[in-house]
Amino acid sequence: MALTASNIDWDIDPHEAAEYLINDADPEALMKVLSECNIDLSEASDNEKMIDLLVDGLRHRPGAMDDLYGLPSKVEVPAELESAPDEDITNWLSDTYGTCVNNYDLSRDTNISL
Repeated sequence: MALTASNIDWDIDPHEAAEYLINDADPEALMKVLSECNIDLSEASDNEKMIDLLVDGLRHRPGAMDDLYGLPSKVEVPAELESAPDEDITNWLSDTYGTCVNNYDLSRDTNISL
């Protein structure tokens, strides 16, 4: 039976994500977030206002920050961790994807193929 972690809530600070978009992300990533989150930066009079608008938009579009960093919302847990404590699975997720995890759901695929 495969164990799956889903509805993963990654611990991403929206202010850090906004600063990343402004300072480090490629322009296409910024334009994608602006479009998907329906953000109009023409209202921004300075860098701080721009960050506030981005933070608000990122918070209101589920998965926007996950997408920005390429983080999955669902993954199959390795077989060797199927009977491990949740803490070990949390550590594996954090180590594998380089981002801490706030929460997730675990489920087992009970489909049996004959």
